[in-house]
Amino acid sequence: KKDGKIVMPAEGIKIARARNLCTLELYSVQRKETGEYTIVAENPSGSKSANVKLKVLDKPGPPASIKVSNIYSDRVTLKWEPPLEDGGAEITNYIVDKRETSRPNWAQVTANAQITQCGIERLIEGHEYQFRVSAENKYGVGDPIITQPVIAKNPYNVPGPCDAPIISNITKDHMTVSWKAPKDDGGSPVTGYLVEKREAMAVTWSKVNRKPVLERTIKATGLQ
Repeated sequence: KKDGKIVMPAEGIKIARARNLCTLELYSVQRKETGEYTIVAENPSGSKSANVKLKVLDKPGPPASIKVSNIYSDRVTLKWEPPLEDGGAEITNYIVDKRETSRPNWAQVTANAQITQCGIERLIEGHEYQFRVSAENKYGVGDPIITQPVIAKNPYNVPGPCDAPIISNITKDHMTVSWKAPKDDGGSPVTGYLVEKREAMAVTWSKVNRKPVLERTIKATGLQ
């Protein structure tokens, strides 16, 4: 029996019996043959059993699971769980690859990841990617686990427009400009405002402030 199930002759499994010897031979064994085998001898007076543990040495299986997180326009983070089957040897490293879904070929990110996490950078905003991770031990590189496609995109958008500004304190060379916060912040707090000006008949705009301001009022100077 293997793991409580009777083993029967089949392809790759040979059971032979001589006068005082029974043998079980397994050919082209794979990781699935790993387990505990029970030998049971029976006669009218009773039965005796013995257990044998078989561990097939092989390359590891694929990582148990994988998750893509911290998705931004140019980078993501991969996290995965170790393989359920290590192939009978310690996992030495992980191999991480990426590809754009519009292309058939994979590009290696790293062949020597030592932990079950990897940051991937230098992605192109708006492009769709897949990632795969393989475990390696001294017997070889196992099959990979592949992520679902993800798009390199920030988890927020640009803010919506502000309402028309309110002009006050008008003099010959300056005025005060005030405005309300946009109704849509794009999913992230507004970090500052830039104000521009132009003459009514002009085409081009010029900056009133060089650096973003948080207060929603500013004095525009140098007017004519």
